Amino acid sequence: YPHVNVNQRVTIDTQNLYLKETVILSPRTAYREADLKDRYERLLDEARKRHVNRIEYEDGRAPVAFIASGLAHSYLEHALTELGLLGKFPVLKLALPHPADPVLVERLTHRASHVVVVEEKRDFIESQVALILKDLAQEGGLRHPVQVWGKNFPRGLEGFPQTKGLNPSIVMERLIALFRSGAVGETGYDGARLEQEARLIRGALKPIADIPDRTPNFCPGCPHRDSASVLKEVKKDFRDASYMQRVHRRGSVDLVFHGDTGCYTMLMFEPYQELMHNYSGMGLGGATGAGIDPFIENKQVVFMGDGTFFHSGQAAISNSVKQNQDITYIILENKTTAMTGHQPTSATASDLLGRPTSVQDIGRILDGMLGGTASHVVRVNPEGRRAYKSLLETTVLKAGVKVIIADKECGITFQRRKKAGQRKILREMGFLPQDRKIQTTHEVCEFCLECTRSTGCPALRFVETPYGTKVDTDPSACESDGACHRIKACPAFEEVMITRRAALPDPLKELKLEHLPPPQAPLQMNGSWRGYIAGVGGMGVGTMTAILVRAAFKEGYRVVFSDRKGLAIRNGGIYSHITYHRNGIKDSPIIPYGKADLLMGLDLVESARALAPENHTCVAHPARTAAVLNSSKTPTTRVLTGKDPLGSMDLEEAVFSRTDPARTIACDLFALAEKFFQNKLFANLILLGVCYQKGFFPLGLESLEWAIRSSIPKSDLKQNELAFALGRKWVLEPALFGCEDEVLTPMGLLDAKCRNLPGGMHGRVAVEFRRRLREALDGMSLDEDLKKDFVLRGYDLVQYENLKYAEGFIKGVQSVYVRDDDRLGWEATRAVIHNLAKVMLIKDEIYVSYLLTRPEKLKRDQLRFGIDPERGDRIRYRHFNRPQFTLFRWNVEFDMETRNWQLKLMRGMKFLRHLLVGWHRRERDFRAWYQELVSRFEWRDERAYHAWCEVLRLPDEVRGYREVRYPHMEYAYKQGRTLLDNIHEFNKSPLRTFPDGDAAPGKRADRTF
Repeated sequence: YPHVNVNQRVTIDTQNLYLKETVILSPRTAYREADLKDRYERLLDEARKRHVNRIEYEDGRAPVAFIASGLAHSYLEHALTELGLLGKFPVLKLALPHPADPVLVERLTHRASHVVVVEEKRDFIESQVALILKDLAQEGGLRHPVQVWGKNFPRGLEGFPQTKGLNPSIVMERLIALFRSGAVGETGYDGARLEQEARLIRGALKPIADIPDRTPNFCPGCPHRDSASVLKEVKKDFRDASYMQRVHRRGSVDLVFHGDTGCYTMLMFEPYQELMHNYSGMGLGGATGAGIDPFIENKQVVFMGDGTFFHSGQAAISNSVKQNQDITYIILENKTTAMTGHQPTSATASDLLGRPTSVQDIGRILDGMLGGTASHVVRVNPEGRRAYKSLLETTVLKAGVKVIIADKECGITFQRRKKAGQRKILREMGFLPQDRKIQTTHEVCEFCLECTRSTGCPALRFVETPYGTKVDTDPSACESDGACHRIKACPAFEEVMITRRAALPDPLKELKLEHLPPPQAPLQMNGSWRGYIAGVGGMGVGTMTAILVRAAFKEGYRVVFSDRKGLAIRNGGIYSHITYHRNGIKDSPIIPYGKADLLMGLDLVESARALAPENHTCVAHPARTAAVLNSSKTPTTRVLTGKDPLGSMDLEEAVFSRTDPARTIACDLFALAEKFFQNKLFANLILLGVCYQKGFFPLGLESLEWAIRSSIPKSDLKQNELAFALGRKWVLEPALFGCEDEVLTPMGLLDAKCRNLPGGMHGRVAVEFRRRLREALDGMSLDEDLKKDFVLRGYDLVQYENLKYAEGFIKGVQSVYVRDDDRLGWEATRAVIHNLAKVMLIKDEIYVSYLLTRPEKLKRDQLRFGIDPERGDRIRYRHFNRPQFTLFRWNVEFDMETRNWQLKLMRGMKFLRHLLVGWHRRERDFRAWYQELVSRFEWRDERAYHAWCEVLRLPDEVRGYREVRYPHMEYAYKQGRTLLDNIHEFNKSPLRTFPDGDAAPGKRADRTF
């Protein structure tokens, strides 16, 4: 410990303070400037005595010398090592880059006629060296002419870039071109080796498919999401003149949002970028408003965290009050400084070391600051969305300075306490007697993406269902805070309450994970080994790095590594470079292009990003790189919100083409982790187990197991050790983990569904439905999947209304099929099967009640959560509905939380569809419009056919409920008119025949009904 510390205090003798050096103000500044040169000289003298700067590899003359500092020096040594040239050129390593030492620079010029300065971004050192050489030349101190290169190279060659920094491969690429040009003389390079490295770099720099950007986002459960989501809606409503006139009796308002520093700085990204129009610095959102306020009519809003408030935000608010600005401050009080690691604020009761401190209340401070003015302060929990929105609207529209304190704890600190309590219960009881989850009912979800666009929550994910892609919650990430269902976009979200009386059976028990054999061909490391890990924040990439680094030290290797975490804590990408050596090779922490021995990908998108030239990584090469990849895709925010297509994450082929196909493995590690551990966060240790058992690590089992014990908290150690063993077992006996889903034929699916019809399998409805469907299926030569789609939707229509209603669907499909053609893939029939059922299955309150309580859905939930009633398990539901009923000319709408028994009553009230004639009128009109289109289907040539297919697919993009759905319906009407006009023109033009000369649809005996 230092002699002076918090426990060993000293008394300052103020009489001995030399004030001319401790209080530097005019006129003393002029005197300090006068001796600045002398102080620089003293600094350099001390640096020389301590050999802070030094010239390496100084023996003899060379055609070229190098100057570098910091990481750039590491990259230079690494590049020269890879080229076989380390030690052949003198290198001035500047540990003190400013001021550059002119003595050492002059000494370096005695060894070479060309000096190359290697540095990142701008020419900070290069300009100093050039000035030193100019002074030497003027003083006659140069023995021979010396040329300095860096950002520019001789003969028009590309120098080191001024943007995005460097890495060893960029340095190699520039040096190879420089040496080959002969512009710096004969460097004695090995031409074959340089060509090999150049070819490797060129191969790695081949373009890869477009990779969706992964922007950071608020954590699941973040209280800032409540405020951002509501303000996004408020901003939209304020720009709507009709809304403003109807609700506030005034014209539209365009809100201006000033940015600030904190977690809420992520408002600059999707889906909230319209809530941050500028950024000046921490606590300066109000200052920006002060500058612009006298010149604009807009209402202004500033987000400010409680940490920022105590740092510098108070001054901004004080100035706003003094200047009588028209501005609203929203103070996001989450009780911590979350963005930088959850340091305490002045409003918390303890300091960083846990010692008690006084508590300063933001509300009382503001009351004192705003007292005696017309301004006001309101404290509110932002979770109450409707009340919060009303408060925001009325407050923002008032004149003057307004402050709203959004008081809700940080989701991370809340969940830490909650999970600590759960771990205690698990230790005591072995299971959680009660648990609460938020999920969606896939059949109710319309995939309108209103939930993802409004919240951007990373705990939402896409799942594939028999009804297409749907939104669901990620049980491993979801904090069940309810932000998704509070937007009231649709009734698909529900709360599931699980009660247990005993622990779940251990799914690992039958796998026999003990005493597993070692890898058949363990990796033997000769010179070096390089591994690259790619993932997303929260997946445990840092833990994997810690384990692999510790295990390597245990083996006695020299290890260099680099964790690139960025905004990992906020769902950004995270990457790790790890290199092992047996000797003292000069290596940087960054893997050169194409030289990774193993790519470990916890996320497929980020694995592809590791190979993209624009990201300056490109670590893989088919001749060298093995890969173990998690095939599950974690959607980016832009994909979640529909800004980037779902297909943008289909990057398997791009990754596989850059790695060794014989040693590339892909597996859904998240599915394995969720199945056996009920949490996908164990996928990282499963991946390590797979890599070890495949022989991809130059590490022994003892070292790895020791590293796991040293890196994992004791409370989580057992599960992580089992996850590592599970990964090994997956390699040894993959058949144990095969797909267990039952694959039904169309007839098998029909029989399974008939069991759920009124009267059961042998009831009148089931018998007649099965007869009718079998008859229809026998007459259609469709693929198995399309037949199952037909069966499923026919069944749904019987449940929706009755057999007669379903018969309309069957006949509609048949009427299109007989006019369709197999040479065109039955695309028209496919479109009608999907979309005719969609418009007929109007998701009114009755049908939604059925979907939320249908037997298939309840069985699926029991499987998902491991519910066994015989063991004493129980599952209860709380549904978040917003029913709307049309009574005469009035629409009655209200929020309602329901239980299953209430919905079961509602689903039996089909008579309301006929009683309330105006109920869902627009959906009924759309159904009638589409049914009429289906009846008109007729085509003469391929142009008309494809146009008809577009018409018949129009309902596919009509998604959502009520106000979300209606604009899409209007667009479908408009598109339909345009397409029908085109078809009319096609039918007037000469026929275009098929290659076999047939112009009309094929006519076949099996296509009559």
